[in-house]
Amino acid sequence: MKIAMIAPTHLPARRANTLQVMKMAQAFSRLGHAVQLAIPALPAPGEAVDWPTLKHFYGLQVEFPLTWVRVSHRLRRYDYGWKSVSWSRRQEADLVYTRLPQAAALASWLGQATVLEIHELPQGTIGKWLVRRFAGGRGARRRRPRDDRRGDARAGPGGGIRRSGGVDAARTHARRGLAGRGIAGRSAARSF
Repeated sequence: MKIAMIAPTHLPARRANTLQVMKMAQAFSRLGHAVQLAIPALPAPGEAVDWPTLKHFYGLQVEFPLTWVRVSHRLRRYDYGWKSVSWSRRQEADLVYTRLPQAAALASWLGQATVLEIHELPQGTIGKWLVRRFAGGRGARRRRPRDDRRGDARAGPGGGIRRSGGVDAARTHARRGLAGRGIAGRSAARSF
């Protein structure tokens, strides 16, 4: 299956959603899907990050194509949603997978099979409107949330499985080694 993934923010970044996007792209690739990832371009030309940097930053083992999409920060990523969905249509993707409500609403409305990954419903009038447009579109793919009572994987409609916990197994071993020296496991949160 050709999967067009639309990243919600620049890469690399220390946000949890960028780690999730990169790990999902790697997982889809390992399952044999043809994955392509659209990323909002950095403001200055030539600042795109190369693959070895992303591989090291996110702990990736599988390479997949990246496309940098120019955006206008004045338009608050609405142009990125439009441009990235247009890109996915040119790629003839079988599925659009994103965490960006603007892209999900448009792709679903245009009839592309679309998955919007969200953890909470967006706040505000426009965010809620975008999620309703996504859910009401011809391309929306729905599944039930996982069963959090036991913290294990559950199959949703269509057999989709999502593992809970957000654990990055590739980095767990390294963190255990640091914990033995009293480095890992400390909270980074501070009060100001």
